[in-house]
Amino acid sequence: YVDLSRPSKDKTDHYFCGRGYDDAVSRCADHCPSGSLNDCPQGEICFFDTPCDARMMTGSPQPPSPTVSPTTPAPVIYSSKLNKYFCGYDWDDAQERCEVWCPSGSDDHCPDDQLCFAFSKCHAHDMDAKTMAQMEKEKQEQLQFILNNNNSNNNGN
Repeated sequence: YVDLSRPSKDKTDHYFCGRGYDDAVSRCADHCPSGSLNDCPQGEICFFDTPCDARMMTGSPQPPSPTVSPTTPAPVIYSSKLNKYFCGYDWDDAQERCEVWCPSGSDDHCPDDQLCFAFSKCHAHDMDAKTMAQMEKEKQEQLQFILNNNNSNNNGN
């Protein structure tokens, strides 16, 4: 017998994916039991200690509603070391730029010829930082918006 009236004591039941913590807890859709990014859809990370409970998942998760303006991830825990992982050509460059957040710690999530450096002075939450995947998605959305506007303007002539 599983008592569903109380939260699970298994902490892994509360690991959920999202573009940010708020996204993860508002949807409670993608469970990441191993705590790894590999359990999450592309562009999302696994957040620990969410109020979501994997035992309560039923049916298909609802997709997030599309937005015109991009969403920015909020760190799981403000003091998490992952908030200080940024891309750069070297550690000093990453410190100065504070431009591309790489919470996975992987160089693969940085622009070409840049590496992911830990423990920078940068802080993802304070800087409203974006990952490279989020920046690329934002560019695609902007391009699509421009193309749609150009097409509607051309059709009106």
